Amino acid sequence: MFLERIRKRTGVFLLGRKLRKLKRNKQFVNLADAGNVGILFQPAATGSFDAVHEFVRRLEGEGKKVFVLGYVDGEKVPDQLLLRKSYQFFCRSDLNWHFRPEPEFVNEFIEREVDILMNLSFDDIFPLEYVHALSRARFKTGRFRENNDRTDLSIDVRNNRDTGYLIEQITHYLQIINRKQEY
Repeated sequence: MFLERIRKRTGVFLLGRKLRKLKRNKQFVNLADAGNVGILFQPAATGSFDAVHEFVRRLEGEGKKVFVLGYVDGEKVPDQLLLRKSYQFFCRSDLNWHFRPEPEFVNEFIEREVDILMNLSFDDIFPLEYVHALSRARFKTGRFRENNDRTDLSIDVRNNRDTGYLIEQITHYLQIINRKQEY
């Protein structure tokens, strides 16, 4: 436990250094205007996979390109997840000593300039926070977290830890947000 805290603190420190160098084109993006969407989530959360899958199908049905990245808190990604088209997963064995994801597809996800990035994770999982923080997405959204300045739109869902509800709330606010407004 002690060693794990040191490893995580090292990861947070190194993330902070990378964030100081990050240049990102921030822009409010209405869901209707978004051409591509990135989604981060943890498939092991109750009902999470089904809610995310239904949401991805809806977005793709609207003609949006969707990139999905999931983190499995285990040594191996279950086979049934590997068969999912357009979904990519990484696990604990894909992390380096300070919990930074190592696979190239994770770096590609971070570098991709999606219009909207949605973090649909309810837990504070450092590998997902790392990807979310360093993403070059124009607009980042997710659940409200204390002391989090890495999200452009935070949704307070402390009373309802349901992925479907979080998606519903994010969708609602992204549909009413002003179009093409730079900040």
